[in-house]
Amino acid sequence: STEASATVTASVMVKTETPKTVTATVKPEGPLKFGTLEQGYETAPDAQPVTVENTGTEAIRIQLSAPEDYEVGEPSAEVLNPGDKAATFTVQPKTGLQVGDHSDTISVTDQNTGNTLAEVRLEFTVSEPEPNPGLSVTDSLEFGTKEEGYKELPDAKKVTVTNTGNTKIVLKQPSSNAYTIGTLSATELEAGDNATFSVQPVSGLSQ
Repeated sequence: STEASATVTASVMVKTETPKTVTATVKPEGPLKFGTLEQGYETAPDAQPVTVENTGTEAIRIQLSAPEDYEVGEPSAEVLNPGDKAATFTVQPKTGLQVGDHSDTISVTDQNTGNTLAEVRLEFTVSEPEPNPGLSVTDSLEFGTKEEGYKELPDAKKVTVTNTGNTKIVLKQPSSNAYTIGTLSATELEAGDNATFSVQPVSGLSQ
């Protein structure tokens, strides 16, 4: 009898799928520092740019949180596919902020998954202004002319005192020998506030 043999070689290729990742990075990585300005500043610090780069394998749809004290611009691209050019947005503190620390954070979120991909720290401080007291007063009062021995007094006139500085002031009640001075309507004036008092010549004045 005749024996026959054969060898069969088989191979199986196992393909491994690349895991799907949804990730992104922002630059600069450190906090955006906007410095310190005095209260009452009219011009905000310059806006600073932030870039978002898709470092994962899936498309991301960018959503930015909006801190109350900052203006956050729209990103240059809402959707970023893997390999796309980075998207850019700007951040700037608002004007009119009160004294204090206005540090905050912007969250960069993927709308598709709801995941927070990155955060941007913001730093800005508003300081107390240097005290600069100022005062304006009604500068002249005209009571006319009376003959000596007059009995009918000229009408009283009002004087207005305005705090034109940037800090609170305390007024002292004015006095005069030749005039009757009314009581100040207020003695403590915050910046921009005013007070009034009346002035009237006394009787029996001579030349």
